[in-house]
Amino acid sequence: DKLKAAKIPLNAWGAIGREQGTTEDYAYVASLDLAKALAQRAGQDGLRAVWAAAAAGEAPYQPASHGGSGTASAAPEKAAGVPDWRGLLDLLEDRTGKSYDDLWREWVVRDTEKPLLDARRAALTEYKAVVALAGTWNLPRGVRDALRAWQFPQATQLMTGTRAVLARRTELEHAATAAGLSLPARLQTVFETGDGVAAANAEADAESSAIQTLVAARGARPASSGPLEQIGLIGETPDADLAAARTAFQAGDLPAAASRAEEARAAWVGAGEVGRNRILVAIGLTLLVLLALAAMTSIWRARRRAAAAGSTGGIEAATTPAPHSDVAATSSVAPSASSAAPPTGSRAGPPAGPPTA
Repeated sequence: DKLKAAKIPLNAWGAIGREQGTTEDYAYVASLDLAKALAQRAGQDGLRAVWAAAAAGEAPYQPASHGGSGTASAAPEKAAGVPDWRGLLDLLEDRTGKSYDDLWREWVVRDTEKPLLDARRAALTEYKAVVALAGTWNLPRGVRDALRAWQFPQATQLMTGTRAVLARRTELEHAATAAGLSLPARLQTVFETGDGVAAANAEADAESSAIQTLVAARGARPASSGPLEQIGLIGETPDADLAAARTAFQAGDLPAAASRAEEARAAWVGAGEVGRNRILVAIGLTLLVLLALAAMTSIWRARRRAAAAGSTGGIEAATTPAPHSDVAATSSVAPSASSAAPPTGSRAGPPAGPPTA
């Protein structure tokens, strides 16, 4: 009865020798009773796992890949220090899968600390639900660290963001399936790194945008191509571009996926206009060539006429006497015709008569 009257929460037990004798005695007895209750509930194997984890500095709430045992190939996450009454409670429940809230309320915590147990229980209930929702994905470490530090408002806020990311994962899976695509592993990798939430939302935005670009490119592909489209697609490979975009997306190269998909979409959408422009350019070039040929033909004909005219003039010149030839001919006959004429300046006399007798 005296010991019961001296009852205190073990968290209120100060340094050895500072409490009154009866209170000190009660604390020793209470510690022993608590140890017995823990051993009975956890079992030897459970206690052995808890003490091994504590000795190795392993934190509670290991990622799913560790199976909560700390025996996975990857190094387990470490605790910030030696576990106190909170860390011990976390390790006990995490390693044994049993609840010890009632023992902590009865033997350990002060009345002012009991609301922490309530908040912890609510946060852990949400944590288990979100872990189940995540499936094979590990939650961001920030969530686990907040639980280990008993920062339950922060943990709850992070888990709300985590739920939103997991909802977006579902939306992306549906969109990818509808587009005939497989999601890359980028979102999971980003989600599991650091606090994960902000980075995962940015990654989800990028993947959603890439899927929309791929879908738009596939939708731009015509069921059949007319002559204009066929001419416009000369030198273009939109089918190959779209296939490369799909491969890049599934490999996680989102910029390349978006770029190649946009090239394919632009080629299909603009094929008719490009074909029309090419035909107009071809017509224009043909007209220019025809005009050039016409001009060259006209010049050639003009030169040919000029050459023909020159040849005709030469023949006429060779067969027609020049004016000075007539004069020369006349001059050659004149002396014989005028040889009896008197010299210039002489007077012509009467004709000579018969000689005088």
